[in-house]
Amino acid sequence: MQKKIAGLVLAVALIAPLAVARAAEVTHISSNNLFAGANSEDPVTHAVTSVFVTREKGKGAPRDSIFVVISGPSGFSLISGALPAGALKINKKKASLDVVIGDIAVIDQVGEFPADGVVSVAWDAGDVERTSGDTVIDAGGGVRIHIHGHRTFATADIEGSVLGTALIAPTGDISSVHDTVMIHVNAP
Repeated sequence: MQKKIAGLVLAVALIAPLAVARAAEVTHISSNNLFAGANSEDPVTHAVTSVFVTREKGKGAPRDSIFVVISGPSGFSLISGALPAGALKINKKKASLDVVIGDIAVIDQVGEFPADGVVSVAWDAGDVERTSGDTVIDAGGGVRIHIHGHRTFATADIEGSVLGTALIAPTGDISSVHDTVMIHVNAP
């Protein structure tokens, strides 16, 4: 659902400039992404560790990214960025991540992460649920948005560690989204 909302927000962001131009134009936006997430909570300290990875497929080589959040009584820290080639292996049923913090091309960081710290997580998904469909939005003023695509979702068994600390009873999933958004603006 969040991806659908994000797609609609992106579509609306593109409508304004197209509507102002009032030119007959068709714009296509595609997404073909895989996601895996893992969450763990220490029952004693209540520290929560979450690891999220994404593979964005487009023209050229896929772009892999990571987002790690650690929060608890001792504070809050996060790191996000691009993964080096080969650190993430992912499909709709399995994923594995092995990366040294110093090898991440950091985009955002709060708190300290040791450069030699390692994030290592493996996902093994169960049954994959698939949804498909079309949505057509008549936005008025000659603007019509057509969204077509499919999504998959599978709960996964997870094991791994973050910065040397094992994930405790982790929960999470592997999912994918393949959507095409077409925006057509008719000239008045």
